[in-house]
Amino acid sequence: MRPICSLAMLGALTVASPALADSNNLAQVFISPSFSGGSGPFSKTVNQVGVLDIFGAATGGFNSSGHAALHVDYGTIRANGQALGSLNANVKGSFHDDIMITAPGVPTGTNGTLTFQVISSGTVAAASGSSASTWTVRGDVGGGATDLQRTGTQYSPDLAAGAYVGDPVGTYLATVSFQFGMTMPLSVELQCSAGAANSPGPVAGEAHYGTPFVARWGGITQVLIGSSPVPGFSVSSSSGTNWANPASAYCAGDLNSDGFVDDSDFVAFAAAYNTLDCSDPAMPAGCPADLNADGVVDDLDFVVFAAAYNELICP
Repeated sequence: MRPICSLAMLGALTVASPALADSNNLAQVFISPSFSGGSGPFSKTVNQVGVLDIFGAATGGFNSSGHAALHVDYGTIRANGQALGSLNANVKGSFHDDIMITAPGVPTGTNGTLTFQVISSGTVAAASGSSASTWTVRGDVGGGATDLQRTGTQYSPDLAAGAYVGDPVGTYLATVSFQFGMTMPLSVELQCSAGAANSPGPVAGEAHYGTPFVARWGGITQVLIGSSPVPGFSVSSSSGTNWANPASAYCAGDLNSDGFVDDSDFVAFAAAYNTLDCSDPAMPAGCPADLNADGVVDDLDFVVFAAAYNELICP
């Protein structure tokens, strides 16, 4: 059986993450057809301060095609991707910051512990062929070893009898030691991979992740000195983000990210509707109106948008 993950794919995903002691974010999309023909591979990496959006698409031999979109902001990473035929569609995104925790009456250098949350949501699927789709979420405060890691893989019926192996999506907690008044790094990373391969028959491979798949910061839920809670603590950061609070939940249809799904979002959706191909250079970065991540802005996306329209405020 041909391995789903090629050496080229693995190499592309080992691009060095930015140093933890900064507020740069990272976004990477890599799409690799297994056979020559078509457009060939797509690869793009952006490493800079602020909001990052990447969309990529590629085609290969044996009617293979795939696309992936990635959005990274302080506190939130969103990914969509699909692989058809014999192809890998992969993304890696992470947000980074420097933070400092202080509290009234607590001297600089005092030892404490904090508990933080990272929340994942979304789906991975492998419908046919020798295919699999995988997600991995990592979180760290303070540097050194990763404080939390969760991962899961959905196999197609031709692989592992269609089993899902790994962790459930949901809320994850980690508790770490720190010193008040001292700067420390914070980072969260999301990786998603859709690996499709044709199987004998022939049966075309199909795998995807999305709706979208989201990793977001859930806030600092507790700060202690010894076993005693610390009232009135505050968190400052290089980016200006208040990491004491959770990031807003993703809201499908909020295309201008103002917390509402309203007429302004409808104008943005209508401008993209039926443009057919998200790889068209005229499409907005990340193809945000492609709400079901199939590479097309069409009636299926309108159904998703209509369900969210006029919900007034995102959860």
